[in-house]
Amino acid sequence: MKPTTIKKLIEWSDAVSFGAEETALITDICTDSRKITPGCLFVALKGERFDGHAFLQQALDQGAKAVMGEIPFEGGPYLQVKDTSQALLDLASGYRKQFSIPVVGITGSVGKTTTKEMVAGVLSQAYCCLKTEGNFNNEIGVPLTLFRLEDCHEIAVIEMGMNHFGELSRLSRCACPDAVIINNIGMSHIENLGSREGILKAKLEILDGLKEKGTALFNGDDDYLNQANPDVKIIRYGSSETCAIRAEEIVSEQQLFSFVCKELPERVTIPVPGRHNISNAMAAVAAGVLFDVPGALIKQGIEQSQSVGMRMRTEEKDGIRVILDCYNANPDSMRAGISVLKESAGTRKIALLGDMLELGDYSDQAHFEIGQFASELDAVFTVGKASEQICKGAQVSIKQHFATNDELSRFLKTFLQEGDAVLIKGSRGMKMEEIWNRINEGWKN
Repeated sequence: MKPTTIKKLIEWSDAVSFGAEETALITDICTDSRKITPGCLFVALKGERFDGHAFLQQALDQGAKAVMGEIPFEGGPYLQVKDTSQALLDLASGYRKQFSIPVVGITGSVGKTTTKEMVAGVLSQAYCCLKTEGNFNNEIGVPLTLFRLEDCHEIAVIEMGMNHFGELSRLSRCACPDAVIINNIGMSHIENLGSREGILKAKLEILDGLKEKGTALFNGDDDYLNQANPDVKIIRYGSSETCAIRAEEIVSEQQLFSFVCKELPERVTIPVPGRHNISNAMAAVAAGVLFDVPGALIKQGIEQSQSVGMRMRTEEKDGIRVILDCYNANPDSMRAGISVLKESAGTRKIALLGDMLELGDYSDQAHFEIGQFASELDAVFTVGKASEQICKGAQVSIKQHFATNDELSRFLKTFLQEGDAVLIKGSRGMKMEEIWNRINEGWKN
């Protein structure tokens, strides 16, 4: 963060100052009392399991230049606001406006982080690019990413997530993007948003902060996005004939496709598995074209990108090939993961599937349909509660449901054998990586 006066922070957040020296410089903004740095402003947020106001004095004692909160406090330099969550967004918005560089906002139901990595990979070939680290894509993560902007940056790629109406609107108004990417409209968070129509409406909120002459990049292969026509400049990418930026000569088995940039064709190999990643890569192509990145550099940026964390990561142990995709799960990403498994080399193709959360009334039907989709596999094993419907829907000769990861892990100890290809996937709350950890450790008790 560029050193910024407390006076500016007061103006941006509409704070009332108690004992804070307005000319003093703040060099960082922190929301975690365990990560206080000398000269920072500590913002006390209220969460479900914590209240940052309990750490105001501790933050000052550890070197914070000032602290911000909602309650009366007399322990040192203090900025009082009505709502610290909103103040954090306001601070980030004010700070972002100190930079004239373009910002690209990315959202979608599935694959936001992979798309972000590919887009940043492409743009960083031609620009000094700031990107969201990991999946810091919520109303805390987006501001903290914007605070990392420095004078050296020439462009920024900001991932934006949501699970309720209004969230993307607030994030977009905070980041003030010059371009936005929506990569798909799936069923993630349908429990809160009611339907895919509701999800589309919520995703389109990313346009609320788009600059007047900004551009929306939509996945033209998505049935809902292909019909959406908000009053902004839209460029559609994908493999459909109607897409302005199009993937051609696709070879799914090799993750290979071509695109044309300024009349010059480029042949690209995607380094992460899954046919769905061609759409994610095309979002990166579209961003590269929009910001005048040469075709050869677009190709290079995509081919150098990597998956993040537990997203479509491949591992091998004792001749067993494991596709670890445990970060999150919804019907769309489940189908994508199973499709990758179907295309994998292996004497037996085995899916280890956990619950998909936040599906509400759609849960039983969605899980059962995933089971049906998995019926071409050799074996399906499920764990949790809702995933029992996957087991019921799967028309395979070998299937079984387990209550816990530990039970499934102990069963796998004698079931898996050399040559198997295994998909491990479930929602984050299912902690499916525990199964891989047991496999990787040799099923130690």
